Amino acid sequence: MPKVPVTDACLWLRHIDDESFRGALASIHPGSRVALTVDGEPVDFERMATGSNAQPTMGFKPVGAAKTHWQLLYEAQKGQSVELAFRGSLG
Repeated sequence: MPKVPVTDACLWLRHIDDESFRGALASIHPGSRVALTVDGEPVDFERMATGSNAQPTMGFKPVGAAKTHWQLLYEAQKGQSVELAFRGSLG
């Protein structure tokens, strides 16, 4: 199962240890959402917008109720690795 260390208020693709999982997330268009589980808990993320330099931002920000869950996880487990899995796409 793919893992990522909790290092920030968002999910950075470069930190995910599984290349195929990272690639699948990288193929999601900016502004699109994806439903993941993080250590078994549902967390919805949105692909970050392309930067002002026209380069893609290779990260996802938590959205909705997941924002609070991710923030609490960050505060409690900063630097620790958590497991990721797909739940589906939100569009």
